[in-house]
Amino acid sequence: MAKFIIGLLVSCLAAAGTAAWAHGGGEHVLGMVTAIDGGHIEVKTLKGGTVSVRLTDKTQYRAKDEAGAQGRPQVGDRVVIETTKDGETLTATEVRFARPKGK
Repeated sequence: MAKFIIGLLVSCLAAAGTAAWAHGGGEHVLGMVTAIDGGHIEVKTLKGGTVSVRLTDKTQYRAKDEAGAQGRPQVGDRVVIETTKDGETLTATEVRFARPKGK
């Protein structure tokens, strides 16, 4: 699991400049889910800050096929979120997530 997270982070960081351009000025949000409901997700980032991202009916979810991860992420899951940016609002286009072992 740790190798997956490290590999995912390295890949995202390597592609960050291209991805931001490709997604119309959006960002990647990486970290752990601290809160989630039908309209937003809050993520504690690797730098220790918290980012709130809006969720819509067009947001796609992709679970890592480990530890029974299905559906949508839950509090405590690790996520990489692709976003678009409209002013100061980040909106998720895709949420990739993995459950910690033992959850």
